[in-house]
Amino acid sequence: MNKKICKEAHHSRSRSSIIPNGQIDHCLLIIRESRLNIKIKNISCLCVRNMPKIEVYCTLDEMKRFLIESTAKNKLPRKYMQGSEILFERRQEQGKIYIEADEKDDIEEIQDLIIVKATNVLGIQYQSKSGRTNLIWRQIHKDLGKLTGLASGNTLVNLLESGIKDIRVIKEKKNYE
Repeated sequence: MNKKICKEAHHSRSRSSIIPNGQIDHCLLIIRESRLNIKIKNISCLCVRNMPKIEVYCTLDEMKRFLIESTAKNKLPRKYMQGSEILFERRQEQGKIYIEADEKDDIEEIQDLIIVKATNVLGIQYQSKSGRTNLIWRQIHKDLGKLTGLASGNTLVNLLESGIKDIRVIKEKKNYE
């Protein structure tokens, strides 16, 4: 049987999946992470060419940690990492991060990031620079929200590292007509 091996590197982590040529519609993503205390054996997702659609409930602080992990880990000064009112946006077409809030004021610009003070955050739109990840966080009650959208393998790892653990992969039903 002829098999393709798909590899994707993210810092020191590696993920690999073995996909039989055209035989299955989803693959098994195996994530190994030495820094995480949780053991994650397998995450079932749609094939690499079709990013998995995810759904998860998380807090605004967890979403902020994910944004920092994904985009601003080395750029954001420590003074802006604490507190849920201080967030950041990226207003480029590629890699856009947009904060929707009742009140939002720009504080400072650092490289491609704009630090904002936002009160009562209603939503956050996140698109990776590669365009493979598109996520939307919507407020449900106070700081609790629902994160949905398409996520790459790197994004899944970053979500797990930021404390978002109960990620549900939504598999689309096939139409057998």
